[in-house]
Amino acid sequence: MKKVIILLIVVFNMAFGQSYTPRLQGQMNTIAGLSFETWNAKSDRITQFALPITFVYPINPRSRIDVITSPAFSSFNSGDSHSLNGMSDIRLRGHYLTKDERYLFTFGMVLPSGKNALTVEEYNVANALSVRAMNFRVPYLGQGRDINLGIATAYEYGEYVLGAGVSYLMKDNFEPFDDFEYDYQPGNEFTITGGLERNVTLMNRDMRITADLVYTLYGSDQGNDQDIFKSGNRFMLQGTLRAPMNSFDMILFVREKIKGKNKTGVGDVFKEERKNSNGNEFEIMGQLLFPPKNNVRYSALFDVKLYGNNEWDTGGATLFGFGGGYQHPLGKNLVFDGGARFYFGNIKNTDESTGLTGIKLNGGVRYYFQ
Repeated sequence: MKKVIILLIVVFNMAFGQSYTPRLQGQMNTIAGLSFETWNAKSDRITQFALPITFVYPINPRSRIDVITSPAFSSFNSGDSHSLNGMSDIRLRGHYLTKDERYLFTFGMVLPSGKNALTVEEYNVANALSVRAMNFRVPYLGQGRDINLGIATAYEYGEYVLGAGVSYLMKDNFEPFDDFEYDYQPGNEFTITGGLERNVTLMNRDMRITADLVYTLYGSDQGNDQDIFKSGNRFMLQGTLRAPMNSFDMILFVREKIKGKNKTGVGDVFKEERKNSNGNEFEIMGQLLFPPKNNVRYSALFDVKLYGNNEWDTGGATLFGFGGGYQHPLGKNLVFDGGARFYFGNIKNTDESTGLTGIKLNGGVRYYFQ
């Protein structure tokens, strides 16, 4: 049954965009960290400091509540320098695993504590933070209240563990502009997820393969009660291989995202775009986890992002990254965890390719309550 529990949580995380967690139960703990990211493209530079904070409260072995926020301080220099600073939204996540360990119910809520009414200068920073390939820790501060409900299940079928999940994300309206009355209502989202897991033997080694299919349908965004934009529905395929080697464990992760055409316009001209404005996104990440030595654990990783241009010949990117991590207990209840990554490559716009480099540094301490 342990495999079923793990795949339930993996399916849940794929559907709801949260990081992988191997179990629900555990000690109450809190994490306080610091994240630094900076990217350069020609004379343009975008930098962000973030202070991610997480509190995990296990109610019992089958249920848990997480509280997450990340205040951030960002700046964008492109001749002129602009900044976007403030609190982010507060995220609440709830998990409940039924007594028979067959169904995982989930609940999420975003409390609109983050800044959303931006000035023109702050929008310049927000647009730079939203570039998908750079994957900032805090790509925005506030986007209004939302509620997420979902359920996932899994069962064993021969040598396979099969899982499935559905979720519905309901979004509330907010005002995106400072000193200008404009009511923006993001569209709701419905996600369907399927997954499977199987142990295999390759090169005389026992390995575990997990694969997931995720399909997301997007509702129409509205501005002042009129449809103005509808994102193309997204299909995502991803797989993970976990393999123990002689002196380390290896994890290989592959993901492909495909989105359909958007709809844009206002009123009678709200219709599907003539060309697809969403290029495909392909990602590969590999990680080596070395066994602890003197209570210290190291890891190494590589990251490849291949984002294709859309039909307007914009939005593409090619990035290669490498780095590592460091974990060290500082006491009975305190653990330090840190990492660094360096990226290089280019972003594409029509016939022009611009070199892009980036650095990501993060560190934090996790405290386990008695």
